[in-house]
Amino acid sequence: MTEAPAAVPTALTAREVTAGARATYAVFAGLGLAGSTWSSRLPQVRTQLHLDPASLGLLLLTIAVGGVIVLPLSGTVVTRIGPRRAVTVVALLVSTSLGVISLGYALSASLLVTGLFLLGAATGLWDVAMTVHAAAVERQLGRPVMPRFFAAFSFGTVAGAAVGVLMTALRVPVSIHVAVVAAVIAGAIPAAARYFLPEHAARPIAVPPPVKMSRPGLGAWREPRTVAVGLVALAFAVAEGAGSSWVSVSVIDRHHVTATIGTLAYASFLTALTAGRWLGPAVLHRFGRVTVLRTAAAVATTGVALSRLGRPLDWRSREVCSGGWARRSAFRSA
Repeated sequence: MTEAPAAVPTALTAREVTAGARATYAVFAGLGLAGSTWSSRLPQVRTQLHLDPASLGLLLLTIAVGGVIVLPLSGTVVTRIGPRRAVTVVALLVSTSLGVISLGYALSASLLVTGLFLLGAATGLWDVAMTVHAAAVERQLGRPVMPRFFAAFSFGTVAGAAVGVLMTALRVPVSIHVAVVAAVIAGAIPAAARYFLPEHAARPIAVPPPVKMSRPGLGAWREPRTVAVGLVALAFAVAEGAGSSWVSVSVIDRHHVTATIGTLAYASFLTALTAGRWLGPAVLHRFGRVTVLRTAAAVATTGVALSRLGRPLDWRSREVCSGGWARRSAFRSA
């Protein structure tokens, strides 16, 4: 007996590809919304739990730990069940974790930590699953669109931060705000994932390396270029992560502004990040990777330096004013 020939997958229609691209935009934006919702209410969380900077840093580290644990397994999971099922499952997990965070804020710090760990683990898997599907959509479209998908993620973060500003200004409790966003994600993201590409077109494909590596395996990490790329990526990731996690708290502590203004500063940071991602492909095409990378590093360094100048200047001005007032008072008394 001879085996029957395997069925050849049918070509996708333009409508299927367009629907898959739109669904991918929605899923990227949804992940951004989930992350920025939590971050936008960070000042209230700190106040509620009476956290000092060290304790707050450990709390934020919980999210990263969850992501690091899950990431090594995420590729296997997405390959086995496909991006559509993976996104659907992790969207429900993210929604659940936000629900746990909502309860933890109101009831227990340990419950909040559990929710943050689950959020980090679920978003790490979500990130891989949606990126795999985005790569499949890019192959079907035949043109580079990946930066625009990540720009959609940034649009989601801006939307989440803007809602956070509004909720803070209206004094809406953190638990209610986070719970509502959790319900939106649980309903919207699985609905969007239904329009993903068919499984045969969306699964990751193995691509042979175009050139033979001079140091295969772990030895590749001894290549100077590999180390340089890793250090550059680490530097920008640390800068972005620090800004996302600390900008609102830093503005509130340095300048003694309201939580609404601090959250607005966080929203402005995300808006600039979104603009950079959206305009990035055109800028890269015009000026080249090396020039853009050096310029971006210089701009980021300048931004960090300017943000650090705020506290000393304010402190000096208060000291000078206080000293001047004291001298005038002493003179009048004499």
